[in-house]
This record gives sequence, structure tokens and C-alpha cells, in this order.
Amino acid sequence: MESISQLRAALAASPATIDLFLPSGSSWFLDGAPLPIGERCNVTIRNEGSGALLDAAQRSRILEVERSAWLRLEMITLANGLSPLAAGGATLISSGAEVEMLSCNLSSNVAAHGGAAAII
Repeated sequence: MESISQLRAALAASPATIDLFLPSGSSWFLDGAPLPIGERCNVTIRNEGSGALLDAAQRSRILEVERSAWLRLEMITLANGLSPLAAGGATLISSGAEVEMLSCNLSSNVAAHGGAAAII
């Protein structure tokens, strides 16, 4: 993975099983729209070592996880997500989705309700 557009393209394959590895110490700045995890997708985004950063730069939330999706994050920092009029600054999780965060950091995420994550 070398760009946010490649990351988006990989996540667009729905339904699918996707295992993404982000390089250690890398920073990924979103382009004003959250990364979608579609229905019936099984997605792992991981890093080994010093971690990786997904940064929304206060322009959008970071992740939106659809119902019946499964997301696992390993050693990822979710930073600067923004949802000023709704819930879930970093992550919006639809009812029926499953999300696991292992050794992750959530930093400076802001929302009207549920700054870091919200389940709707």
C-alpha cells in the first residue's frame, strides 16, 4: 500500500476478506471522506513495530463500518476524526458489525456524540 487511494480501492471490494498491512511508522491522511468497511466484508488492518497512523485531519470521521462487517485493527492510531453533527468522530459502527482494536490509540477525535466511536 502506498497511497490513501490504494487503501480505498482495496476496501471497495465488497464482500471480501481483506488483510492490509500498513508499514511501520507510516502516516495515512484521509482525503475528506471516511474509509468504508462494507457489508459482509472481513477486514484486518495491521501493523507490526512502531504502529501506523490513520489521520482524518479534522475533515471527516476515519472509519464507517457497515452492518454484518467485521473489522480488526492492530497497532493503528486513529487520529483527528471529526463528526460535528453526528456520533463517532473516529469510527461509526452500524448495529450488527463487529470491531476489534488491539494495541490501538484513539487521539483527538471529536463528535457531537461519542468522540472516539459510536454504535448506531
